Amino acid sequence: MMVNTYRKGYRLEKKVMEIFELVGYTTWRAKITRFGKNDFFGCFDIIAIAKEHPTAWIQVKSGAIPKKELDRIKNFCDAHFDPSVNQGFVYVYKNRQWHVTRLFGGIF
Repeated sequence: MMVNTYRKGYRLEKKVMEIFELVGYTTWRAKITRFGKNDFFGCFDIIAIAKEHPTAWIQVKSGAIPKKELDRIKNFCDAHFDPSVNQGFVYVYKNRQWHVTRLFGGIF
């Protein structure tokens, strides 16, 4: 059976958005375009903001995230984000379980 990767990614992103919305965040998902990158800054699928929490920048993956891509995201975060007002995560859904990696900052 063929897997529609767009739908699979969308479904996983919606689940992560619901998690953040349950604790008071407002979330935005990167819009899908036909050409070019579909992520915020080429690194993140979701941005979540809340008055009482640091801004969350979130990458969602299915299966695994290649080390090269993880390093690229970490380097971008180190260069552009202040960890006292931002936090970064990678959510990976593998073997029917979520694995969360904190990239920088935050309290969530």
